[in-house]
Amino acid sequence: MSKLRSEQPQHRDAIEKVLPDVEAAFTGPAFWTAFVKPAHAAGISRVSEWLNTTGRVVEEQFGRRGLRSKRPADCRCQPRRWMHSSTRSACPSSRAPTG
Repeated sequence: MSKLRSEQPQHRDAIEKVLPDVEAAFTGPAFWTAFVKPAHAAGISRVSEWLNTTGRVVEEQFGRRGLRSKRPADCRCQPRRWMHSSTRSACPSSRAPTG
């Protein structure tokens, strides 16, 4: 968006309106949906084209992931030094294999 803002100064005001929501848009479907409508309404053809092509892929990925509350916890992380030992052992990926 920053590059677009400098390349197409006629859209500067429209970009300024949607720019604060760009990063949040990629965090989940609710933020994405809230971003797409104003981004299209901004009237920037390059942004709309991107949303109509690559943006569809982003929507599909959010759809496949499902709601965060319905997904299992992501325990692929390494135990952190600052975690209490009982917290580290609660993560299935940090336990020693059995059997």
